[in-house]
Amino acid sequence: MLEAEGRKEAAFRDAEARERSAQAEAAATRMLSEAIAQGDIAALNYSIAEKYVRAFTALAQAPNQRTFIVPMELASLAGTLSGIAAIAGSAQSEARAEEAARVRRAIVPDSPARAAGPA
Repeated sequence: MLEAEGRKEAAFRDAEARERSAQAEAAATRMLSEAIAQGDIAALNYSIAEKYVRAFTALAQAPNQRTFIVPMELASLAGTLSGIAAIAGSAQSEARAEEAARVRRAIVPDSPARAAGPA
């Protein structure tokens, strides 16, 4: 009896985990779609690169795969991936700069004289 309840609980938790994962994927897809609709080329490149990587992963993991076909535009995939790396680096740099500015403001708040500007 307890074993059956344990399996039922495990199945319920597994279903909840899959539902949360699906919700997160849907939110990510929605944000990516909005960015692409606004003309964000980096978002479009990310989407394409992600699809390439998933396709290559599926090919590499196929148990009956004897031949690995590499598309001619593999170089463009490498370029896309390096572009994504550059975007990530830029985002990290911006985040660091914002954090540094926030810390500076917390340590040295604007004085009334500085806020008023030059006389």
